[in-house]
Amino acid sequence: MNLHIMTHTFPSGNRGYKVVDDNGNMIGSPKGCRDDAVTFCEVYLKRQAESGLKSRPCITCRTPFESEGIHNRMCPRCRSRANDAGMI
Repeated sequence: MNLHIMTHTFPSGNRGYKVVDDNGNMIGSPKGCRDDAVTFCEVYLKRQAESGLKSRPCITCRTPFESEGIHNRMCPRCRSRANDAGMI
């Protein structure tokens, strides 16, 4: 997984930085300065390597997402939709 640091405009109009994955999904919350975003990337990638998270395709929409293991095969968006529909 690659992470990218991009500029971000907060609702207040202040500027900061956000971390996104290869699909453009924001990871974590926006940061006020670039150094905080870099530190977040380093910690996130280290924790991901230690936790065994793996990028897998969602069984519903086929979009890659960070799966926790064999029990976790549906991306957060599809899982939320299934929960809202009372399917899970």
